Amino acid sequence: MPVSRPAALPVTRSLYTVLKSPFVHKKAQENFEKKYHARVIKVWDTERDVVDKWLRYLKKYSIGGVGIKAVVFDWVAVDGVQEQSIAGSAKPVDTEASVTDKVLKAVEGLTRDLKEEVNHAAEKAQQVVQQMTTTTTDSDKPSTKPSDADQSGRAS
Repeated sequence: MPVSRPAALPVTRSLYTVLKSPFVHKKAQENFEKKYHARVIKVWDTERDVVDKWLRYLKKYSIGGVGIKAVVFDWVAVDGVQEQSIAGSAKPVDTEASVTDKVLKAVEGLTRDLKEEVNHAAEKAQQVVQQMTTTTTDSDKPSTKPSDADQSGRAS
């Protein structure tokens, strides 16, 4: 199992300040610091079950207070045949529902949905334009209310 050396990540530091006295003595404070030291180890060209067993072993026998976080990447070929493993056995992927067919179906569905949304938006825009034209023709008519000049001339 090819493994890289542990690479150090930046140390994360958090500082906490706590009052020693709850009342008058504000200047009496204590500072506590917490540091997180992180390391990265890369493993490559290894079967998935071997990596899973190794991670279970590390978690089982880890030191108290030490956390382990693992990110596992799996490689899968898209052209219908998985990449060969270390043992050299290739497993064919289901050709009836290949990845390209799934992608094309998803694109067709999205295109259909997008066309429906565009048509719906165009209908709404036509309705708004019609409403605006009817309100502008109504506002062009002379109003029966007295103008502001007539109201200002009256006694207050």
